[in-house]
Amino acid sequence: MTSIPFETPPGDVDPRRASPCFHYPLATIKCVGSPIFRTQDARDFACLLDVDPDVASWSCDGVELSYGGETYLTDFVVTGVDGRTFVVDVSHDLPRSPDWIELAAERAGYGYRPIAMKEFTDGYRLRNAKDLLRCGFYRPLGDRIRLLAALEE
Repeated sequence: MTSIPFETPPGDVDPRRASPCFHYPLATIKCVGSPIFRTQDARDFACLLDVDPDVASWSCDGVELSYGGETYLTDFVVTGVDGRTFVVDVSHDLPRSPDWIELAAERAGYGYRPIAMKEFTDGYRLRNAKDLLRCGFYRPLGDRIRLLAALEE
């Protein structure tokens, strides 16, 4: 007996609601909560958040924003060192979010930032951040801090 592999029909599952999976590197520095990401682009952006001196903390538990009966799930909640909090939507190209998303984020007390990862893939900053985080589980914190300080110079 042969089996036919199960395939989900196109459009059957909203990709924003798909189960998160593990993407590498696994180590994080400023993450609050479980570091589980929807896509590799989201994980890559989290690497940049970890080495950004203007970011105090971030969470990949996103916020579900609602407006007029519609809901939209964002990828990250980021808190800056200045205390401001904003939600981030990440995609390879610029995310196609609803027109009302900025208004809904503002009403919920957040700023909104759409991020296109294709703008970061050619630079050295993302590669350096990923290299740093690869040793996050087996290097002492002091070594990680020295590496971060060296990157800032």
